Amino acid sequence: MSTITKRKAGSFSIFLGFAMVFYIIRQAGFGNIHQILTHLTPGYILMALVIDQLIIGLGAVRWMNFINSANVKVKFRDIYLIHLIGLAVNNVTPVARLGGEPVKLYLLNKYTKIRKSIGSATIIASGFFDLGSFLLLNIIAILLLYFNLQLPLDFAYPLLFFVVVFSTLFLSLVHISIKENESLFITHWLISRLKKIKLLHEGLEKWRERIDEGVKRYVTTVRMSLGSTLLLNLFITVTVRVLEVLRVYMIVLAVNEYIDIMWIIVALAFLIAAGLIPSPPGGFGVVEPTMTAVFLLGGLALSSAITIVLIDRLLTIGVTSLMGFGCVHFLGVQSEITKYQVGQ
Repeated sequence: MSTITKRKAGSFSIFLGFAMVFYIIRQAGFGNIHQILTHLTPGYILMALVIDQLIIGLGAVRWMNFINSANVKVKFRDIYLIHLIGLAVNNVTPVARLGGEPVKLYLLNKYTKIRKSIGSATIIASGFFDLGSFLLLNIIAILLLYFNLQLPLDFAYPLLFFVVVFSTLFLSLVHISIKENESLFITHWLISRLKKIKLLHEGLEKWRERIDEGVKRYVTTVRMSLGSTLLLNLFITVTVRVLEVLRVYMIVLAVNEYIDIMWIIVALAFLIAAGLIPSPPGGFGVVEPTMTAVFLLGGLALSSAITIVLIDRLLTIGVTSLMGFGCVHFLGVQSEITKYQVGQ
């Protein structure tokens, strides 16, 4: 697909996303939403913002733990800024494509001179904890839907699909990443396929030993990362998931509404599942209707539900993106970020 075609498809998906959100807002009533916004409690919004920044900071701490476990010393300031930039790039990258991770790897290599095989291992190890906690959140949501909220199991089917597919993916990736023979086997299989391309044949033969060394370093780093800081990073990951629920709850209080925390857990679980659907950047136009529908089931009015969702998205997507791209200008890496975005 050409770059122009990609841009047209991206623009169209963004238009559809805006149209979907605009339709929900119109159904809720502009006057109703305006009235809710004029009666917001700023203190709770500020608390939600602080909680979200704490979530970002803990994500950077966890990643730094993995890097330090690989005997690489880094400054928290650098890791925090790189992590924030990665989140910002993810927010403007269409879902289901690589976005922030290649940028994080590039910047990590640039500022710490860490080998790319080791850097990628720390990013993937951190991703294992996220994926594992997402799976646990979805399992909890399924149990809540069926036993506590007493809804038909049909409502849990999307979450069941997510759990089955990504449990298989998660376990497979972890197994491959900690088993050197399996990693080398898959690497050699890919090389054998790529060698059929004449332009790549000579280069792959020349670099085969270095590729094998890189794979071995990757496996070693993943083992060290998952082993030496396991309990600490598990605690950080669980804390992040709890803080996400608390952030949304603060927004609910800010609009002077009440909803059982169980519905917030279910909404966040559906947010994760919906966010995997190919969609505009940040899942715009897919995540909002999904979370709004869950809050409607929880007893909120449409105007309150969409207001809560939009405020949460403004904090998590809008503020984070502004801060992240502010860091891009601060570090002076605009051209590199642009290169990766065009490549996507």
